[in-house]
Amino acid sequence: MIDFNNPSRWIILRYRPGTGGKFLCACLMTIDRIAHWDARVENKEITFQDWVNTQWRQPEQSKWIAYEPLHDWHTTFFSRTFPRGNDISLDDYNHAMNTSASPYLIELWAGDKLILDFVNKETFPSWWQESYHVTLDAKPNCPTHKKFLLSKIYPYNAETKMGTSMMDKPLDENKYQNARVFANPYEFGPFETEDAWYDYIWKNDFRLNFNLNNNDLLINNLLDYAQLRVYISKVARDLDSSFNESDLDYLFNYWAVKKKI
Repeated sequence: MIDFNNPSRWIILRYRPGTGGKFLCACLMTIDRIAHWDARVENKEITFQDWVNTQWRQPEQSKWIAYEPLHDWHTTFFSRTFPRGNDISLDDYNHAMNTSASPYLIELWAGDKLILDFVNKETFPSWWQESYHVTLDAKPNCPTHKKFLLSKIYPYNAETKMGTSMMDKPLDENKYQNARVFANPYEFGPFETEDAWYDYIWKNDFRLNFNLNNNDLLINNLLDYAQLRVYISKVARDLDSSFNESDLDYLFNYWAVKKKI
């Protein structure tokens, strides 16, 4: 049995939905010590920039979530958003990892690269509490965050006056079909205005309004390449590593077009 109880092998991004977390994950993967989510990049079968060109290619903004980068660890026995799995013991975690981890994750674990994952909630699972953490957030009532939330994650239909939680809506394009498995409500309303819907999600969706302290970055830092570069450089130094600035620059400019910033 593989011993997966080693928090020092993980780098974990904790972020509030709609702040650009998957983009920051992609940025972090320009750091040499962090394994890429795509085995083809890691094994130099395609370049990082080739991989970037396949991301965020959604046909419409409301399906943004389904076309974001996502790892292939197959570790869905706990939730990165809901409390589900918070009470799993380290022994049970290790057993579950041995049962479900993908061949690629097992391959990486046999090496020495750091492995990147993420959570969208206040607390880290016990097996990640001592890992290297990065926290991304937005200031209250941030206009940029509001724009990203309402266009990508919580769209509002002015004709039907209904709001939709895309995190819960089943999409055929989703890599993991948890939305179908857990069948949470995803249509809400009616709401007279988009602002009324926006107020509702902040008051009622715990996946959005949880507490985050001591953030490392705010969403607006991601929109400024100079600030982003400084932060990625800092993380690389913390990890005793270098990073590929050409890949970071290419990724930033690609994402800026896709995100319409």
